[in-house]
Amino acid sequence: VDVMAPKGGFHLDTESNRPVVLIGGGIGLTPVLSMFKWLAQSGSTREVWFFYAVRNDQDIALREDIREIAAANANFHSVVIFSAPTENCVEGKDYDCVGYLNVDVLKRYLKSSNYEFYICGPPPMMEAVVGSLIDWGAPEDDIHFEAFGPASVKKVKKPNQAKAPGASCKVEFTRSKKTVVWTKADGTLLELADSNGIRVNSGCRAGNCSTCTTAVTLGKVTYVGRPAVKPAQGSALLCIAEPDGDIALDA
Repeated sequence: VDVMAPKGGFHLDTESNRPVVLIGGGIGLTPVLSMFKWLAQSGSTREVWFFYAVRNDQDIALREDIREIAAANANFHSVVIFSAPTENCVEGKDYDCVGYLNVDVLKRYLKSSNYEFYICGPPPMMEAVVGSLIDWGAPEDDIHFEAFGPASVKKVKKPNQAKAPGASCKVEFTRSKKTVVWTKADGTLLELADSNGIRVNSGCRAGNCSTCTTAVTLGKVTYVGRPAVKPAQGSALLCIAEPDGDIALDA
């Protein structure tokens, strides 16, 4: 088993004293619940909100853990959202509000957008929340997210990052001694490598783990999503990168 040290930027700023909002959708609960527990165990005096969205009581996990933490700490709050409650689900007991988690739900509970946001969930939730938070006035640097694969990253990219559908350029994989033509339809540089039989180590495929970091020996890239950690000068995260003109990669 090959093991790497932890990587990525989806972690709490433990030096900050600003209020924080944790948002989890489905199994995206996992990292944000860890943050919620750590804040409680460390005796944090920060204002902390935990929003947890699932379909109904058949999908929810660790609800009592969340509620116990909120009940034991006056500065901690939890909100459970059911998108499709069954007839057995009781509002006020099993869940706090019905619908999909979006910025309108957040506005019911939060006084402003002046929080540090940590978000993990499926693509539709990411699409609904991340862009709307920016529209609400939350600075992009205050919005941290862990995406479920590249689909969710692409949905939150800025429109001006996209290249024209007909654009093409040459991509040279120097180590593999292959040169191929890239078009928008080929997707990311990692997808281009995969489709041409070029092996590049990868993990999350969402710009979080840095496993696919590759040296760029000629040219430059643009990103379809914000990297969790900025790669070193002269290298790129191929899983969320597209070529910005002809390019050569050490792969």
